[in-house]
Amino acid sequence: MTDGYATPGTSPGEADIAGLAEVRETRLRQDHRVTPQPAKLTLYKRWRLRQGVDRSTVVAFVRGRVIPHYARLDPQVQLELEQLDESTLLAIQRWPSRGRRNEAMSGDRFERWWQQYLPIVEEWDAMLEFDAEWEGTVLID
Repeated sequence: MTDGYATPGTSPGEADIAGLAEVRETRLRQDHRVTPQPAKLTLYKRWRLRQGVDRSTVVAFVRGRVIPHYARLDPQVQLELEQLDESTLLAIQRWPSRGRRNEAMSGDRFERWWQQYLPIVEEWDAMLEFDAEWEGTVLID
């Protein structure tokens, strides 16, 4: 910005424009400074419905048993279930970071949680057959 006096060789308007451009550039640099955040982790598991199992039964099971149990492990984990075709489902876990997931899934607290989760796993396995799994980190959120 100028103090109202033109820089030698420029008109007052040019000096104001140059000063505004400098202020704008400084603000843009400050506004776009990014504090590195840990990458969000997404886990995918593809499952096939076992013969005679209805998708709505699995959906009710996830809502009533799986989601509440995972909420006790870590309230920030998000669980989703998607249908890929008539007999294939995709279970998705979204974690704030790999570190957060690793922390949640270690130690005595996790061991107690896992022991309580085993009956849920057995019911799940009776309804679905495991097909594949993969993971990814979020690039754009």
